[in-house]
Amino acid sequence: VGVDTTDKATTPADGNQTTPTDGIPIAPIAGGLGVAGLLAAWANHSKNSEINLTAQPNQSGLATWSVPQADKDAAKSHGGQEYQLRVYDVTDIDLDSQPAPTVQQYDCSESTTDKQIDSLVPEHDYQTEIGYVTDDGQWLKLARSEKIRISTPETVAPMDGGDSTGISIPEVGVDTTDKATTPADGNQTTPTDGIPIAPIAGGLGVAGLLAAWANHSKNSEINLTAQPNQSGLATWSVPQADKDAAKSHGGQEYQLRVYDVTDIDLDSQPAPTVQQYDCSESTTDKQIDSLVPEHDYQTEIGYVTDDGQWLKLARSEKIRISTPETVAPMDGGDSTGISIPEVGVDTTDKATTPADGNQTTPTDGIGIGQILGGLGVAGLLAAWANRKRELNSEINLTSHHNKSASVTWSVPQADKDAAKLYGGQQYQLRVYDVTNIDLDSQPAHSTKYYDSEESNQQWQVGNLLDDCEYQAEIGYATDDGQWLPLARSNRVRISEYPVDENIDVTKEPELLGKTPVKWVLPPCKITITPENEENMMVVWEVPQTAKNAIKEQGGEQYQLRIYDVTGIDLDTQPAYNVQAYDCEESTQQMQAPVFVKEREYQAEIGYVTDDGEWLKLARSNRIWIPVPNFTVDSDEVKSTQLDTTPTTVTIPEEALKSSWITIVPNDNQSACVHLVVSQAAKDAAKQQGGKQYQLRIYDVTDVDIDSQKAQKIQQYDCEESIQKQKIPINVGSLSYVDYLAEIGYVTDNLQWLRIVCSDPLRIPVLTRTDDIEAVGTVLPGETAIDTDVISQVSESEEETAIAASNITPGDCEIQHLVVHSHNNCYSLNDAQIKGLQETAVSKTLEPGIYVARIKSGTFGYGSNICPSGEPFVLLWIFGGKVKNKKTNIPVGQTWSTLNGYHETLTLEVLETTTLYVFFVDTYPDDNNGELTVSVAKLYS
Repeated sequence: VGVDTTDKATTPADGNQTTPTDGIPIAPIAGGLGVAGLLAAWANHSKNSEINLTAQPNQSGLATWSVPQADKDAAKSHGGQEYQLRVYDVTDIDLDSQPAPTVQQYDCSESTTDKQIDSLVPEHDYQTEIGYVTDDGQWLKLARSEKIRISTPETVAPMDGGDSTGISIPEVGVDTTDKATTPADGNQTTPTDGIPIAPIAGGLGVAGLLAAWANHSKNSEINLTAQPNQSGLATWSVPQADKDAAKSHGGQEYQLRVYDVTDIDLDSQPAPTVQQYDCSESTTDKQIDSLVPEHDYQTEIGYVTDDGQWLKLARSEKIRISTPETVAPMDGGDSTGISIPEVGVDTTDKATTPADGNQTTPTDGIGIGQILGGLGVAGLLAAWANRKRELNSEINLTSHHNKSASVTWSVPQADKDAAKLYGGQQYQLRVYDVTNIDLDSQPAHSTKYYDSEESNQQWQVGNLLDDCEYQAEIGYATDDGQWLPLARSNRVRISEYPVDENIDVTKEPELLGKTPVKWVLPPCKITITPENEENMMVVWEVPQTAKNAIKEQGGEQYQLRIYDVTGIDLDTQPAYNVQAYDCEESTQQMQAPVFVKEREYQAEIGYVTDDGEWLKLARSNRIWIPVPNFTVDSDEVKSTQLDTTPTTVTIPEEALKSSWITIVPNDNQSACVHLVVSQAAKDAAKQQGGKQYQLRIYDVTDVDIDSQKAQKIQQYDCEESIQKQKIPINVGSLSYVDYLAEIGYVTDNLQWLRIVCSDPLRIPVLTRTDDIEAVGTVLPGETAIDTDVISQVSESEEETAIAASNITPGDCEIQHLVVHSHNNCYSLNDAQIKGLQETAVSKTLEPGIYVARIKSGTFGYGSNICPSGEPFVLLWIFGGKVKNKKTNIPVGQTWSTLNGYHETLTLEVLETTTLYVFFVDTYPDDNNGELTVSVAKLYS
């Protein structure tokens, strides 16, 4: 399952555009108003992203973009899943009003900022967009580039009447000032932008190549900085456009060159020695060791052609390698060999391995690993103390009410890099109790440690002692526990002042029976608005200091909660229904589905503690969602009145065996349909008139599907490559819904050609709850439902059994078999369990979602009653926590069976476990046949 669509250009067979880009039509979806609302909300959302497309040699283009993290987070809050670049052929069209004839789609990592696009058509116009694709295929555009035209390439007529080399020869001359190095044999052979080249037949081609390259505009840069231990660090920046240009001029091997330029000018004299390093194109730095003290060096980055020519991209400035100085030992012992330069050191983290094989990480010459006698650590701290004088970091500590303080700091990136060069690993805030002491000469009475993200610039500190003094430091901790402070704050004294009763954060005292916890916070706000009859939009603002304060009180999971508060006061009564959504702390808005129409809703943002307590930061306004009153035009009616009676399709049995479809619950508002359909099955359906590939979801709650029609049908027109589709769950008055899925084709006369059908799936949904603790957090793949909810549906065991089996009383005779957990349990001893494990076919399952089914074959007991055998097998899952999605209960082991080719078993593996597949018989000697069980791991 799961198709990798990286670097694939999509062109529909009929030439029509199928990839939405703002105004491009999207696939019809039942209840399309939700999608319209999504796209409308996204279109109105402010964005600060940019993208540019520039023409490159060889009918190619270079797309470069800049997307702020806020834009990425906003797109993901609107449902964006896959970060994607799209390239449109917009020749003679306006993309705002017409679909592009071809679209190339490239899945990208979120850290990518450029992409080379090859094989563009000459004399065609192109535009690019960067954005996200949602689970249901909608396109959330972040930015669109200007239109460019790809020109037809020009070639140069051959000067000697021979074939053209295809190299453009400018009119200016070739700069041949650079000279070659002298190898051991005394012959001059190593080029560097004019370093003599090997004789080549038809030398005019080489001259033209070098002339063209010398005149080509380049934007590359390279720097060389001196490092400890007679070494240097080369760092460079080469745009993709420069790399592509060099390769279009024949560049093959990306290379760094290091020249000894002591007492020479590289433009007019050859270097006596040259070091060459082949590099990968993703490399941006290189540690250069064993340089000669009191010598000058320069570096170049570029490409070598197949015939040895050097295409220079950039050259560094000249530097001198100084003779190292050593530090006198601090205890009178031998010198540690620690060099403490007075100037700054480039902060690239490079570990060098000396000749003795011991690992030393250069940090002004300091090895930060464990060093015998501790002198290395002392040297590290001494060197850092000297370096710290050059830092520009600042930190401020401010006292607040109720024994708390806020810390704010500013740390330049250069200071962070310097600390990491010295071995800093964990960015950390430390708060010291310095009552009546000097922190420079005495240890603190106590220290609070707070690991922090490097992007943080503030923190709220609680539980400080009354009438005590505090100071704070921001810095890095090394792997071996050393502290590298970047800045130290002022001293503050903590005094207890009266608490402002109008500003508070409470632990829901009315709902949980706890005493309110007052806390001084900056204002937080949250608003909820109806987006349409199917969706609500919740937007909130929470300062980082408020988040930090709540986390000080035990807050762990940032969460949005939406309450059904119809006719009640949430301060004194529990909500009818609560939906909880775990959020990233950077999220500031979320679109949420409407549970039930004609109800009132309210939202809160806050944190959940480890023991399930709710720490509210802010509560929203109330809104009312009315029952929609809208008309449906004739076209929509036609689309919802398609034939639902499946027409028999003749499909080869083997094609059907390799096709399957199943529904997996996501949460209480959605589920995911996973499917695999063989190409042979698709072809057979299309040969019988199938035109539109379609997924259908039937609501068969309490319906006998053999004799009654489904209550509702959702229809999704799909691409034939689809293997996954997210679907919403319709919440009604019952505590469950039954869904069934089919995949197939619709004919021109609207007949339905079903290929394969899933098993019905019962999905529990939440109704009224009497206690907020019974609701908990609704997490993907889990269902939270109180036993009281079940009792509201059926008040007796018999009614519960009837509801579960869709049997109407009076139409049958019902008998009950009571299976006792002790009396009716067949016990397996250790020897039998070991024998079962040795006999069964086994498969280790790592955490994830799996679907198992019988792919082919049969099993027979050697009986004349069924000589062909039966597709049947036993399964035992043992060794780690797992959920059978039909029960949704986490267990340490479970048993199941597969019966027939279309029955599936969906497992959510929470801990690594083992699947054992086997048969049971009293006399296996006359058994016959074998079968294949397919186990598919679903992509998340």
